Amino acid sequence: MSHLTFQDLLDMKAAQQGRKLEILRSLSREDIIRLNNEGVAHLERIESRMGKARQQAVT
Repeated sequence: MSHLTFQDLLDMKAAQQGRKLEILRSLSREDIIRLNNEGVAHLERIESRMGKARQQAVT
């Protein structure tokens, strides 16, 4: 069984961040705006569900 070291975890995190940057650099302005809008809509749906759950818990 192989054991990960803390340095292994740091290296994996750095590689992951590098891939994220590559993806971000490949997106067009329109893609970025669309993804941002989708993210906002997603968060609004979550907030709405949380609010409904709180109301149901109070009543």
